[in-house]
Amino acid sequence: MTPAALVSAARADGLSLAVEGSVLKVRGPTAAVAKWTPVLRSNKAALLRLLTPPALDPADLEAISEAVEKRAAIREFDGGEPRPVAEAAARSTMRCYRILVDMGAPLAPRWVTLVAPGCSLEDARQDAEGRFWGRVLEVREQVAGGVQ
Repeated sequence: MTPAALVSAARADGLSLAVEGSVLKVRGPTAAVAKWTPVLRSNKAALLRLLTPPALDPADLEAISEAVEKRAAIREFDGGEPRPVAEAAARSTMRCYRILVDMGAPLAPRWVTLVAPGCSLEDARQDAEGRFWGRVLEVREQVAGGVQ
């Protein structure tokens, strides 16, 4: 079973998988955790690689900068805020999420980026599910190197 298939099957059993450093965190119903722990442990390295998003590429960074710039311009011209205040506010409300999408065999899963002002993680998850129905493997907030 591929790492993507493992993640999908584990999620179907009610588990959530998360990477914290080099640790694979598994949460969910006790029986499902007990069932999946040996399988996940034996595939830990591949799961860590799959569930760890790559660094944002230059195109993503440019898209984030453009989104912040547009938001700041709206706040400045429509809201009458001074430019430094508008930029700081736009930057502080901008959110960036990474979404792991199962592309279907034989393609490997792919990380995509969602830039959304004022969007919560749950909002991002719902948006991702609406865009990639049934193929979302993971949604996580991009913190470092994204919006700051």
